[in-house]
Amino acid sequence: MNALHTNFKALKEMSILKPGHSAPGESQKGFVRKIYTIALILIAFLVPLNQAHAYSSELDEIISAAGLNPLSSEDREMITREIHQTALAMGNSYDEELHRIATESRNATTAKQKDSARPPRGSSDKNISAGKAERVGDIFYSSNSTIGIAHGHTAIYVSQYTYVEATTPYVRMVNAYVKEAPSPVYKYYVGWAWQSPNKYKAANFAKSKIGKSYNYFFWSNKTVHANSYNCSQLVWAAYKSTDPNVDLDSDGGPGVYPTDIKKSHWVHHYETRW
Repeated sequence: MNALHTNFKALKEMSILKPGHSAPGESQKGFVRKIYTIALILIAFLVPLNQAHAYSSELDEIISAAGLNPLSSEDREMITREIHQTALAMGNSYDEELHRIATESRNATTAKQKDSARPPRGSSDKNISAGKAERVGDIFYSSNSTIGIAHGHTAIYVSQYTYVEATTPYVRMVNAYVKEAPSPVYKYYVGWAWQSPNKYKAANFAKSKIGKSYNYFFWSNKTVHANSYNCSQLVWAAYKSTDPNVDLDSDGGPGVYPTDIKKSHWVHHYETRW
């Protein structure tokens, strides 16, 4: 708005917008020249305003994807501060990092699972239970959304009937038959189909993080031993802690998202619940 006021004032000082400025009998060519000048001045400040709006939209998108409120000044300050810190660590400018994070978040939002089976009538848009796992260390993926942003969710089974998930406000254990997950739920085993010591180790790692606070920053969450976790970070860290070679992040970026885990070559789908 300051740019708009400044340029409007400049127009008046140039007498372009002054009432009665046009001299009697002024040529049509002169009038057209003035309109052209006005257009150039308007373009000079409208383009930066549009660019600023684009960046603001990307910040709103990131805040929403984190499950926070874009209208909250506290949430905006927290996310903006973290983006500045990430930009510094990555050697990028704030605007570059903002765009990178927004693009990565956008690419990681939920796409429909490629499944030839059609959902039963009335099975969508409802919460269901994840149900029993075949083995300890299995994981599931569901298409959770927050404020219209489909970011997905993932959790790890610590027994056949309980799983651990990182959600707001903290990491918790959940009975697998509680109707907590949006339909459908996709279940996977990690690595090999048989039960292995590493799967028990991954489950124990997840259990040891119960009570840890929630991490809103998906774009820089690849820390195994952390003070806070989000859902995909916890599942990724659980297996990474057992073997550095077991990396469930399918795209290798600085952040691991639920869809990255779903697409990992380490995970193998065995059941879909509607």
